Amino acid sequence: MLFKTTARDVHHTIQATDVNATMLHRDMLNVLQIRQEDLTYLRQLEPLIAAHGGTIIQRHLEMSAWMDASSISPEELIIGEQWEALIREYIFSLPKLEWNEQDMSIRNRIAKLYIQRDLTPERFIGITTRIYEIIFPLVIQKYPSKASSILIALHRVLTVDAEWIRDVYQREHDFRYMEMNSESLEQIIKLDKVMPLLAAVDRAMHETSNVSAASEELSASIEEIAEHTMDAADKSETLVRETAHGQAIIRHSLDGFFEVARQFDETKDSFDALHGAIEEVFSIAQVIHQVADQTHLLSLNAAIEAARAGEEGLGFAVVAGEVRKLSEQTKASAEHITRIIQELRATAQEVGGKSQEMALNIHKQAEETQGAITCLEEITEKVQHIGQAAGNIAAIVEEQSAATEEIHSRMHEVVGQIETIQQHARDTGQAIYEMSAKVNELRQEALRTDEGKLTDAQMIRVMETDHLLWRWWVYNSLLGYHEMAAQQIGDHKRCRLGIWMERSKGRQELGSHAAFRALEIPHKKIHQLAAQAATQVEAKQYKEAAAMLPLIEEASEEVLSHLHELSSNLR
Repeated sequence: MLFKTTARDVHHTIQATDVNATMLHRDMLNVLQIRQEDLTYLRQLEPLIAAHGGTIIQRHLEMSAWMDASSISPEELIIGEQWEALIREYIFSLPKLEWNEQDMSIRNRIAKLYIQRDLTPERFIGITTRIYEIIFPLVIQKYPSKASSILIALHRVLTVDAEWIRDVYQREHDFRYMEMNSESLEQIIKLDKVMPLLAAVDRAMHETSNVSAASEELSASIEEIAEHTMDAADKSETLVRETAHGQAIIRHSLDGFFEVARQFDETKDSFDALHGAIEEVFSIAQVIHQVADQTHLLSLNAAIEAARAGEEGLGFAVVAGEVRKLSEQTKASAEHITRIIQELRATAQEVGGKSQEMALNIHKQAEETQGAITCLEEITEKVQHIGQAAGNIAAIVEEQSAATEEIHSRMHEVVGQIETIQQHARDTGQAIYEMSAKVNELRQEALRTDEGKLTDAQMIRVMETDHLLWRWWVYNSLLGYHEMAAQQIGDHKRCRLGIWMERSKGRQELGSHAAFRALEIPHKKIHQLAAQAATQVEAKQYKEAAAMLPLIEEASEEVLSHLHELSSNLR
């Protein structure tokens, strides 16, 4: 009787399931041809599950413990307790299965716990096997006429559950892979210090180039100063020689001055002696003049006496007349001599005065010349010091010229090293960008396969990364690594977040949430700012585009804040 079946039991018309389920479940139910009558047959298992569910759970836990065969940590013990409670909930809910949200929540939690325990979904076969082992004979014994229908319904349900848990497990595993990609990508996009590094290197390059140019100019100036200093040193030596020669000439001239002064002193003495002789001659001439006057007076007296004598006095009168004539001639000669001597005395006095004045002037000039020689000696000494200083300066400047030339050479090396650093920084930025692009490609590839299977919380996590990337792409377009045309950014309603928001507006659990409604403005702002930055980059307005980065980051933070709040309410 057990295996007595009819065609109706094993073969019936293929038709769509009449079980109310989501689209994902409906596909599985259609493939396995599960209908409402299967759920009705499943209800027959309720007394058997109620009576023997504990045994099924105990057998499964014993088998799991035997397979794991490892020491149990406190954390694993807690997970084990959660696992036992979850398995109990699953087994005792089988007869009441309706594939509603509560039923699907149980299966989803089983899949996630497998992932948490790092187990494969094939372990679920152990549960189904334990159910078959214990329930199969009990069904045959209790429901012999309906055993095949009940067991087929059970098999179909357990098959759907196994497939669903495997699918959830795979989706969770894939999402974890995407999550790892997202986390890696989010860590990569934090490496946004290439731009300030390049800016700092550019500034260093500019300053170093300026210093290099200045050192080159300084080197040329020092060389020119060295030439002038050497020339000045040479001229100082020549000046010292010429000053010494001039000093000798002036000293020789001064000696001549002193000799002339001495001779003028001697001439003055001669003039003084001459003047004395002239005075003596003048005195003698005066005496002669007086004698002549007296002789003339005596001759007159003799003539008078001769006249008184008459004849006897004629001879005496003649002599008196001759004497008078001689006295007159002597007087005239004395007067002439006196005039000449007076003229000579005046001339001698004038010449003597001139000679004395000239002698005084010569002495004065000689004294002044002596002072000039003293000054010249001091000047010569100072010129010698200047010459020595110029020589020292020339030597120092020559050393500095060599040092400056070395500095200039080193600055060229520094410029070359900075250029190398600049290129390494650019290469590093390029490598970081390319790595982020490749990680994002892997992320997008996984999303193309599994996006339709993600939960709202998982979608929100994906979209968080999407909107962190906007600033990253703009940042890299400024560095010249990423091409981002304004028209490619598109309308904010056409990106993944925009499409999801449009589809979710009619859903009560999302559309009515304040964080969901608050997303619209900052989300739109991100796209507008990114499009504006892209336009500015295309126009080579890099400074203006760079100013967009903090604004994009601010809008992104606002979007992320709303998404995080929304995700917290969905868990």
